[in-house]
Amino acid sequence: MIEVQTYGIKEMKKYPSLLDFSRIYTRRMKISNKECYLYKIKEAGLAGEDTVVDYIKRFGCEHWIVIRNMWFDDFGRCENDLTLITNTHCYVFEVKNYDHKYTHNNGVCRVKDKKVKNSPVAQARKNFLNLKKICREFSPHIQVKGALVLVAIDQEVDIQSSVEDIEVILRNDLRKYIRGIAEEERKAQQYEYIDKKGLIQYLEQYEILNPNQARAITDDEMVKLRKGICCANCGSFDLNFNNREKYVKCACGFHEPREEAILRTICEYSVLRSDKHLTRKELLNFFDGQVSHVTLSNILNKHFEKQNNGKYTYYTNMKLPIDKIRHHFKLTLPRIHYMNDQDYKIYIQNK
Repeated sequence: MIEVQTYGIKEMKKYPSLLDFSRIYTRRMKISNKECYLYKIKEAGLAGEDTVVDYIKRFGCEHWIVIRNMWFDDFGRCENDLTLITNTHCYVFEVKNYDHKYTHNNGVCRVKDKKVKNSPVAQARKNFLNLKKICREFSPHIQVKGALVLVAIDQEVDIQSSVEDIEVILRNDLRKYIRGIAEEERKAQQYEYIDKKGLIQYLEQYEILNPNQARAITDDEMVKLRKGICCANCGSFDLNFNNREKYVKCACGFHEPREEAILRTICEYSVLRSDKHLTRKELLNFFDGQVSHVTLSNILNKHFEKQNNGKYTYYTNMKLPIDKIRHHFKLTLPRIHYMNDQDYKIYIQNK
């Protein structure tokens, strides 16, 4: 399986996602139950998409192409969670990771007996019809199919009325479904092979940037944020932070290199304040006294692009969490997780 990033997806990689922002914001700010619920939905959605991609890697074919989270504007905006291009077919998957009973009846979808505002079936059907129209413009020979994939393990699903145009696939049937795609491709000698590169370039003509971009926090919110370095593993702010030691230690057993912990916290600030440059004054306030002016200056000068001098000095904000730009920093010390209930260590290598 080959994962392809289109022009629009590459552009959006330069900015923090809603999930990047939420992971940091929810850790540092007291949030409402509704905000917490929406954050959990985002996490579950990403986990669901990762699961489907993993199944395609394991049970699909090496030459298949997958495009994740591609946005279109053709008679209305829509997002294709996963687009799969084989030699002969093009598939669009709407992926949902609900942890409760799902029912569908005459266009109305319910999760845990509560009506879902935006019907997943309607979303999947809309995305299928939209992709089918665009593909047929490129070539009338392309076979297009759509599916709603309910990826939660052992989920109870009750489809009480017919679903047009698309299939509904459960987690237990996903391996069989993907193997069926491979078998269909192998037997489909009557279909012309798809010009994959040409099709992707044609799809990009309809592509738009993700309209749901992460915001930057306000000055008032900044005052209320919990400041300082938190544990990268459990989120605790109660850390053993000693400037003389190479590691920042947490009671959960996670030991993070001190330099990396500082860099990670700078990156967290960068995501929250993606509309601003990095200045030593603002960052010192964000660290809440845990890092000295000299230490912070040394790390900024080592890892970030410096602009101007003196009191007008600032550093380029890369706007992304450390996990997305770790390669930029060339870190060498490993993060170590000492398991409390076992007698061995797990070394988490830097990538």
